[in-house]
Amino acid sequence: MTLKARKPFFERVKEGLEEGIAHAKGERTLRTTVISKESPESKLPKQEQAKPKWDSRLIGTWKSDRRRTFQNFKPKTGFDPKKFRKLKSLFGKLTIRWGRGKCYTELGEYRDSENYEIIARDSNCVIVRLWSEIYEEFLLQRIHFEGEFYSMALGGGLCEYFRRIS
Repeated sequence: MTLKARKPFFERVKEGLEEGIAHAKGERTLRTTVISKESPESKLPKQEQAKPKWDSRLIGTWKSDRRRTFQNFKPKTGFDPKKFRKLKSLFGKLTIRWGRGKCYTELGEYRDSENYEIIARDSNCVIVRLWSEIYEEFLLQRIHFEGEFYSMALGGGLCEYFRRIS
């Protein structure tokens, strides 16, 4: 089997840019590909398409658990103890109530609700898709169940734990 020799990378990039410029000037028609709106998932058998609308392990009211959240978290060496205490003071106040397709959050006087959908689940966790006001996009959040607790990764090695209260 003989391999076809490829042009050097930058020569191919230059050619592509020249073709793009020619197309923009109306001197060349480029090949176009139409992408169907039909997702590959729609080709799956119906029983594989169906995503669960909710998960019974999630349904209920959960409160942030500061003690469990910081039980195994160690800040980086040199992290200012005052700042660490301030960080810890932010936890243990948030309450989340998960309903069937909607979650409600309470933090002091602040109240909010968002629709969510379950993307996947297994014996230990669910992955939910939620709208983020901060990032202005949908985010995927993995929720890991451990008895009467669940945890969500926050980044920087910190996972926030929530304890079921009802």
